[in-house]
Amino acid sequence: MGHMTTNLAETINSNLRKIRNLLISAIIMSTYKRCNSLFIQRGKEVNDKLRADHVYTETINKAKRDAESKTNSHHILEFDHHNTRFFMQEIINPREG
Repeated sequence: MGHMTTNLAETINSNLRKIRNLLISAIIMSTYKRCNSLFIQRGKEVNDKLRADHVYTETINKAKRDAESKTNSHHILEFDHHNTRFFMQEIINPREG
């Protein structure tokens, strides 16, 4: 969520630099129009991704792929319900260096 806040702050700052000498009402209207156009653009991008069955962002997809690749290299020996701990064994692949 931090990167979204940073992008919004950077957008507003760059917009305010361009309109520094205008009246306050003009500054507010300009900021509103610019933010609105960015929200519309981002909404279209999200809709396109959802139509293409891209439910998660690329960062999340990469994390999921990494986690899935690690699941083949571990074996759960025991699960302690009382302490909620897994006892696992790492499976060593002789093909990996």
